[in-house]
Amino acid sequence: MFTRLVLALLALGLAPQTPHAPERARDPWVQRCALNGRPRMVVLALNAELWCAYDAQRCSFYTAWKGSVLGTGAQLDVVGERYTNGFDEHGWEVYVGDKIVEADVRWGGYWMHDGVCTLLYEVFLPDKRHFQVRETPEFNRPEELFNEEQLGDLVLFQGDPGLRRSFMATQMPNDVRVCIRMAFGGARGKYVELMERENPDSREGWIVLEGGRPLNNALLFWKKAEAK
Repeated sequence: MFTRLVLALLALGLAPQTPHAPERARDPWVQRCALNGRPRMVVLALNAELWCAYDAQRCSFYTAWKGSVLGTGAQLDVVGERYTNGFDEHGWEVYVGDKIVEADVRWGGYWMHDGVCTLLYEVFLPDKRHFQVRETPEFNRPEELFNEEQLGDLVLFQGDPGLRRSFMATQMPNDVRVCIRMAFGGARGKYVELMERENPDSREGWIVLEGGRPLNNALLFWKKAEAK
């Protein structure tokens, strides 16, 4: 029910206008580095309440946390409370028709624009066709995206920190489907436009992009820290 409702809100534009980019946790707020001893990482200081990191080598989400980083130069470590983690292996599935294929997914860098950062993934099919998947991670609170009535319908809580992962595939062939594995353990709320094979035990599922529907949005919200 909630997934369908969020799809309706985002697709029909019933949610309030997306706000301007929030105040970043530092400047520069996007950095290539080695993180926790892992090379080829990208750290995004989206907000003081939400940092996230991606693994450029594996083309995958690594972790989201509240805190900061420790270290100097390009050798950093995560400091703070982790919200959720990603996966080191088997993060992408690509189908042509109904058959899974051995696609080559490569890191394409990132693009800074309009106050946000978009991550680029290049997908090469065995038949030599090629397309790009773009992901824009952003910090949002529920009240920035939904009005009071919608907050009640979706059982969302004002002030909760949230991660919005917006996906778009460009020039994806109509017979192709991409599934991107996502974890939502620890989240108070999860709302995805199109997700399949959701597992309530392991708290994960697969975000879906298709040739006829190349856009998708996932929202994860965590409980805000109690004032001391």
